[in-house]
Amino acid sequence: MRTIEQVNVELCTHCNLHCLYCPLDRGRPQAFLSVCRYYDLLDDLVGCHVEHLVLSHSAEALQHPGFKHFLDATAEYRRHGGTGEVVINSNMTLMDEDVRRAIIDSGAVDRVIASIDGYDYESFERLRPPADFATIRDNTLALLRERDRPKVWINNCVEDLDGAYSHDFRGLFSLADRVVTSQFHDWGGRVPDAPRQLRAPHGLCQQIRGQLVLFADGRLGKCCFDLNGETAYADSVDEAMGWRRARDIGLMRARMRPLIRGCERCRA
Repeated sequence: MRTIEQVNVELCTHCNLHCLYCPLDRGRPQAFLSVCRYYDLLDDLVGCHVEHLVLSHSAEALQHPGFKHFLDATAEYRRHGGTGEVVINSNMTLMDEDVRRAIIDSGAVDRVIASIDGYDYESFERLRPPADFATIRDNTLALLRERDRPKVWINNCVEDLDGAYSHDFRGLFSLADRVVTSQFHDWGGRVPDAPRQLRAPHGLCQQIRGQLVLFADGRLGKCCFDLNGETAYADSVDEAMGWRRARDIGLMRARMRPLIRGCERCRA
């Protein structure tokens, strides 16, 4: 049985935030993923061992007008033997009561990752315009207090490693099932002035071995660092995991990454 470590699903290409460190191409055509195309992907995945199925990728997934249909499709996939921890990564701007209840009632989601950066409301709003910290705080707290909720993790990119977290931040952190903190990265070379110092492109990266991305236009690519569809090259799981991926792995091992479209600037 084929093992796929992570499958990301891009429900939409545009975002309601303009985070200062995001590499998302604002000129990219706006698109919403067809739920029928998602069903096609799930049909292909039933014969695989998937470790993580992530219903979000480049932008805020909750913007999709048919978001609840993706929950229904995922629940059906699991009833028919589909594997994998189902994860939603959200900026929490749209996590209202209707969305919370849809997620919980579907029984399809194992974990929600709330992306909340900075260390107080001023740094948060500076990093993630035009988000309002009070809205994000209240939506996150409401989810944390729901009965039968999925696990809730908070992901925090630390702006200032020496800064003290505010009372609001510490309160959220204390209620979450887990808090993951990390420094900013350069998103595959697309944010060249990111403060994190990374090594130069080298041999085989970890993403290409076991990742798959379904982009909103229906194509499949190979890396969760690719937020703009630059690595998209396939229409089916068999094709995406086939000879072209093997070719790219060979080029990486030969330290010829500049020859791989979408990977030439990546430092992973």
